[in-house]
Formats: sequence, C-alpha cells, structure tokens
Amino acid sequence: MKREFGLLCQALKPMVDFIEPKFATATKATAFEPERQGAAIFHYAGHCYFDDDGRPYLAREVPKSGYARIERKFYVEALAPALAAAGTRLAVMSACNSGFWTAVKPLLDAGLPAVVGVNGAVLSHSAIEFCAKLYESLAVGLTLDEAAGARPAAHHGMGAQS
Repeated sequence: MKREFGLLCQALKPMVDFIEPKFATATKATAFEPERQGAAIFHYAGHCYFDDDGRPYLAREVPKSGYARIERKFYVEALAPALAAAGTRLAVMSACNSGFWTAVKPLLDAGLPAVVGVNGAVLSHSAIEFCAKLYESLAVGLTLDEAAGARPAAHHGMGAQS
C-alpha cells in the first residue's frame, strides 16, 4: 500500500496547493481513528472483506498467504461513526469489494455525504489512475458526480454512491 500511496502522491503533485495526502499504515493502532477535525476525504487502499455473517471489514494486515487474520480486522461499522464525527465528507475506498452495499451503507448511515468504492476486484494501477483524476477534478471545483463520471464506472470497476 505504501507503493500505491507513493504513486498516488506522484500523480497529485500538480495539486499540491490543494491536496495534502497523509499516509497511515493500517497495522498501526490509530490508523482508523481520524483526527478530531480530520480531513474532508478519507482514502483507504487496502483490502475489504466480509465475515461469514456478511459484516464488511478492512484488513489491517494480509499475510503472505493472502488470507486476512481474524485479529487484524477493522469493521466498517466502527469506522463510520469515527469518520462522521471527524467531519469527513467523502470516503474513497479503492479496495476490492469496498463498493458493495453492505460496505457502503454503514458509512452513509453514519452521515457521510458520499462514498466511492469498488464493486469486485480492481488493479492497483487502475485505482491510482482513477483516484488521481478524481482528486484533481475535485480540487479544480468539479462536483463528485462530474469528477467520478458515469455511474458505475465499469471500465475501472469503481463507482460513486451518494
């Protein structure tokens, strides 16, 4: 994910006066605790999975086997009120499966005005390209609908829900 963050920062260099990306490693205990007066945009570029009962969670750590460890989960339902309390206006989840309704609904129910997620799998380079253009478009004043383009954006496997 650090590599993806670096590539996204590189793509956003022309917007440095408007966008200040900050990186947090998901394994860090406070990674999913937004600052009291946090950023307007929360971006997660890890993995989104679902428990057997359908509860969506973000992986804090994925071992080399590719399977998330149970003790390393962070449930979206716990993240949602923290983001809302921090004043987050947009959650961009460039993680595979993060755009499915069960992952998006807790965020919207908590009061976030908009969520961009992925329905199914997405390649990192596609997510980076999409997110860079999304952020560039928002920084120059386009609305989220204009910035995200047609919904759902099947070409990249990403779509916006608000």
